[in-house]
Amino acid sequence: MKNPDKIVAMAQEYLLTNRDEMILFLKELVGYESPSDKIHLQHQILEYLKDRFLAMGYFVIHVRGKNTGGYLYARPKNRNKHLPFQLMIGHCDTVWPLGTIEEMPLTYTGGKIKGPGIYDMKAGITQIVFSLMALREMKISPKVEPVVFINSDEEIGSRETTNALKRLAKLADRAYVLEPPLGLNGKLKTARKGLGRFTITVRGKAAHAGLDPTKGVNAIVELSQQVQKLYAMNDLENGITVNVGMIEGGISPNMVAPSSKAVIDVRVLREADGEVITKK
Repeated sequence: MKNPDKIVAMAQEYLLTNRDEMILFLKELVGYESPSDKIHLQHQILEYLKDRFLAMGYFVIHVRGKNTGGYLYARPKNRNKHLPFQLMIGHCDTVWPLGTIEEMPLTYTGGKIKGPGIYDMKAGITQIVFSLMALREMKISPKVEPVVFINSDEEIGSRETTNALKRLAKLADRAYVLEPPLGLNGKLKTARKGLGRFTITVRGKAAHAGLDPTKGVNAIVELSQQVQKLYAMNDLENGITVNVGMIEGGISPNMVAPSSKAVIDVRVLREADGEVITKK
């Protein structure tokens, strides 16, 4: 079948016919709360997805991480080894803490579904699953074999799963990240910013704030000055953002703080800017 318009029409018909099943699948994914720091919950949702891909006739591996739920790798059992492959990427972890679904329950009104983790990115995982199901139903063999990679630590930097993803990406003919589109028009993202994560630790000297404050060196005061320098690095016009997202310090209110720490998130459009910011 080489008529692209006919393929699109068939795919649309399949997805519309299976609309209720898609919604049910998405609701089930949301029901599996999966904050990045809850490893046992990550195992649950990845095993659920594993069973789904197995039922589709896929070869599936769930590689468990040391500090995270790990990742899921899936490909057709009877794949053509001579064909290039397309990497379909997603993540199942969310930024929402456990119990959020009780405070923000899943709702479906006016054709819109809302719930923790839907936008980023359980709806994307639903797209992966049902696009592959549509191809199977239409008996279409794509020119690039689909290979699925779903990790459970994307929201915390993908530190445990990056190496596996890099290895696959080097072999893939192309990659498609099923992150949500931008804005109400649903435009596809064709590029992503580079991400840097830095931790600044300041060491001071403890002293009693009331009895002998001059003997101390306040690490919080020093860090507050560094924060101002960090924010001065922001350059929105060139797509550079520097954000101090976490900060902590001190040991008690009546002590001069002997230590403080800040975690900084950096985003850049160009690799060269990333190198400059890293040096700064």
